[in-house]
Amino acid sequence: VKSDPALRNTDLVLLTPLGEQGDAKRLGTIGFSGYLVKPIKETSLKETLQVVWGARKHGTSAGLVTRHRLGDSEILKAPPARPTSD
Repeated sequence: VKSDPALRNTDLVLLTPLGEQGDAKRLGTIGFSGYLVKPIKETSLKETLQVVWGARKHGTSAGLVTRHRLGDSEILKAPPARPTSD
């Protein structure tokens, strides 16, 4: 998806039944915006999409949004401060 010019700016959020150590780092490196391991609460999915889309709206990147980062309430309060390179 990220190699296709028409889809390059698509935000990708992976929902997976299994998580392994190192997944978050690897997925962030290859361009994912979010990573959630099942079972996923509806509120977690909504908050993840809110953060990812909010960052895009503000022309920034939230980095990789995970369940652990959602636990940090600061990520939900303010737009991310890191500009995107696009």
